[in-house]
Amino acid sequence: MECNTNNKKSDRQKNLFPLAGTVVIYNPKPVVMDNIASYAAFLDHLFVMDNSEVADPEFGSLLERFPNITYIIMGGNLGVAAALNRSANLSIENGYSWLMMMDQDSSFKKNILPDFFNCLNKYDSNRCGIISAGYSRKKRYVEVPGQRYSELLVTITSGSFLNLQVFKKLGPFMEKLFIDHVDHEYCLRLKIHGYRIIRMNHTFIRHQLGNKKKYLFWTSSNHSPFRRYFMTRNRFFVARLYKEQVPVFFRTEILRFIYETIKMIVFEPEKFKKIRNTILGYLDFRKNNFNRDLNEL
Repeated sequence: MECNTNNKKSDRQKNLFPLAGTVVIYNPKPVVMDNIASYAAFLDHLFVMDNSEVADPEFGSLLERFPNITYIIMGGNLGVAAALNRSANLSIENGYSWLMMMDQDSSFKKNILPDFFNCLNKYDSNRCGIISAGYSRKKRYVEVPGQRYSELLVTITSGSFLNLQVFKKLGPFMEKLFIDHVDHEYCLRLKIHGYRIIRMNHTFIRHQLGNKKKYLFWTSSNHSPFRRYFMTRNRFFVARLYKEQVPVFFRTEILRFIYETIKMIVFEPEKFKKIRNTILGYLDFRKNNFNRDLNEL
């Protein structure tokens, strides 16, 4: 009975406020299907963007059990920004005003649409560029214990709702960044144009940042050498791009880079590959090189 009630609520929500969603996948494991199932039912339509070099036909067949999913093979790893841009444009073409964005390793414990609608009712939706769910109780740029909503400087893509009318005005995600800091760059662009980024503080997604491990009193992200390259190059690029307009972001990111690099060197495996790729990322930032052969990483 509870399941039927939830389905009826989802149907009413979809009729009142049709909402599109997108998830970017890359060589997905079976658990990704469970993650998709946690939110596909309460969306009007879901675009599954496959960035795998070789798409898995079995995974595509499994998606067929969801009547509201469009499965799109990107034809290689074109990066998260390219996949988000394509799904945002498809959503606009199909008449949607908001797009929920998810990573393949993210899922929901419950239907969060009521929280999203409550947030829309509280704030001027025309001035909200992104509304996001939380992914941990640790506050990165602001401390707002107890408040139901808070305004952020930046947020992650996964679990966020993108205002597509604003997207049309400000333009696409920056595809040359490929993966890391794509979300931060877009958030800062929203900020300097006067749009707000609102977090629903009591609404959470399950989300894994890197492959975190704890060493004594410290936790390190354990991102791969491949990711270390993009994290470094894009972090410095975005920080410098908005240094004058958003100096707090510049200062915070430089300090975070130093802290994370120290933990990487002290604790993490594959440290020499990660140090190499960190150096390559910084050098390519200085050279403004965004055409590094991925096979070199």
